[in-house]
Amino acid sequence: MKAGLTTQFALDYYNKGMCILPVIPNQKRPMLNQWRQYITNRPSIEETENWFSTYNNCGIGMVTGRVSGYIVLDIENKYKGDVNQLLSQYPTKLVAKSGSGGYHFYYKYPKDYDKPIKNRVQIMPNIDIRADGGFIVLPPTKHPSGGYYQWVLDGEAGDFPMSLLSINASGIDNTNDNKWVTELLKGVDSGERNQACARLAWYFFGKGLSNDIVESMLLEWNTKNNPPMDYQEIISTIDSVSRYHTSITSPVKSIEFVQEGEAVSPQPTNFNVLKMKDYFQQYGSEGVQWLVQDWLSEKSITFIVAPPESYKTWLLMDLAVSVASGMPFLGVANVYKTGSVILIQQEDSHAGITERLGVVIESKLGLNPTINGEEYSMPILPDLPIYVHPDRMLKFSDKKVMSDLESMVKELKPALVIIDPLYSATSMENYMADSTTDMFQLKRLRDKYGCSFIIAHHSKKNINDDSLAREDGWGSQFLNAFLEAGWQIRRSPKIAPNEIIVRRHSKTMGNIPPMLIKFDISTKLPFKYNNTVSEYTQIATVKKIEQEKTDDILELLNTYKGGMTSSEIALKLNKHRSTMTRKIQKLISDGIVVRLPDGKIISNITTED
Repeated sequence: MKAGLTTQFALDYYNKGMCILPVIPNQKRPMLNQWRQYITNRPSIEETENWFSTYNNCGIGMVTGRVSGYIVLDIENKYKGDVNQLLSQYPTKLVAKSGSGGYHFYYKYPKDYDKPIKNRVQIMPNIDIRADGGFIVLPPTKHPSGGYYQWVLDGEAGDFPMSLLSINASGIDNTNDNKWVTELLKGVDSGERNQACARLAWYFFGKGLSNDIVESMLLEWNTKNNPPMDYQEIISTIDSVSRYHTSITSPVKSIEFVQEGEAVSPQPTNFNVLKMKDYFQQYGSEGVQWLVQDWLSEKSITFIVAPPESYKTWLLMDLAVSVASGMPFLGVANVYKTGSVILIQQEDSHAGITERLGVVIESKLGLNPTINGEEYSMPILPDLPIYVHPDRMLKFSDKKVMSDLESMVKELKPALVIIDPLYSATSMENYMADSTTDMFQLKRLRDKYGCSFIIAHHSKKNINDDSLAREDGWGSQFLNAFLEAGWQIRRSPKIAPNEIIVRRHSKTMGNIPPMLIKFDISTKLPFKYNNTVSEYTQIATVKKIEQEKTDDILELLNTYKGGMTSSEIALKLNKHRSTMTRKIQKLISDGIVVRLPDGKIISNITTED
């Protein structure tokens, strides 16, 4: 669907009273990590419109239950019965066909029923009930299989058949031999929750239930616990049990129970492995998901390498406000996942940070101060989910501080963590060698909690402003092993003082076209933060540059537009490699050719006589 049509469909559904959320493209899950807050409260229409205007290619989903006014009978494509007969038994005139070939029967939530109606799985073979706390995908969203959800009956929803609630879900065995299942499902206290969660997950997987069904059941069970487990913790436990269950061939009955309530099950270790099939199943569908389109990937670690006075802090403030508010980064790059931001700024003064952050928020959100004669009115800044670390205590080598950082990441579940600058969090002794090792903790936090990190770093001196190399950061011989993505900021005498060149690269997306950013900023009344973003094209004109020495190299590179390595150039020209390396290095220094992060050389000039 085109973005405009998606927004229109979403708003139409919203105006019918539904609680509508964006769906991850080619998946069946909400894009919002904290979506369960909308189980009882609908978002505002402004929030809904902003989500669907911001997230490109997302699908449309509905939180089922009282909040939307609908209960859905979810009939999987594996259902062996007669769907028409089922519809005549439980009539409704609002029916959708799922992208995989199943069906969704929609019913009105009974208004006079004062108790929550919970999700129930397998009330009949391959039939579930999606009610309070459930989630369903709506037409015309694209299914992961390639098909589309579509309405086959677009009339009025029928009254919910209360008789369906008397059918016992086959996913739970209530025989005496499994009495412990019934007892645990009543909820447990703190200290018992993790073991109970793992034990129930193991039992349900042994019954052949799929991950999404087990997840739905245990999230419902978690509401009965005192207190409930953290959402991410319960999901991690389910995933862990699922991996172990997949890796063994013996049935679930092989688990030995030492005594009632204490199960001997596979114990997690600090070093796990997955079979290739399971690894692909768990991670193969992730692909590249943008947090900020073409600038920042989800679950990534990115370096922003810049010389002093190059608008680095302004870029980071813009990024923080964009991710926290959903407003486009630099006014042009869509934010696909809004969320909280942890800002760790350990270099600038607090006055400078608040000044810049305030100016960016006011400008991006249109909260301009007003001046009427001698009267001055300052807008009230919204309480965006940006959390600033004021104490400048972050050190990668300090185990206590890093443990506290992890606790904060676990609690806040940020979409983004900003660390500025790198040297402030590192030890000056054996600076980059030890620091790079210490920084691998960030990758562990990224993998565990799904957040992105962006780290500001100083560039070397005397960097060629047209260089595409990613080795500009001081200590880059160590950072190269760590880098996943980077922004290289350049100042240049060829452009205006209020302009910068930003070159971007990542291991997954390669090189992205460089951008020219022009800033118009004032921290004095009237406050102002504006920028203009355009693609940067550097064309150097060279007249007879060591014609007899370099024309052969330039002619070759103009033929092979994708670039060539030094060895390939030497081989093609039948020259000694060391000779070619010296010539190429001179051309790089002059800005005539550039070396890409993958080692290939490309031409950066047009020649004329």
